[in-house]
Amino acid sequence: MRTRIHVLEVLPDEAEMLALAMGVAGLLARLFYDIAAVEHSSFLYRPLHRA
Repeated sequence: MRTRIHVLEVLPDEAEMLALAMGVAGLLARLFYDIAAVEHSSFLYRPLHRA
């Protein structure tokens, strides 16, 4: 546990950047998931329904 705290004290910027990157990646993943869900319900369903 001491080593972990020491590493976080030595690399605060890197830890914050990693947390920020993970947060942004999570938001982008959710955004792309919502877009994919919308495309799946509209663009993919219509051609299948017409056929």
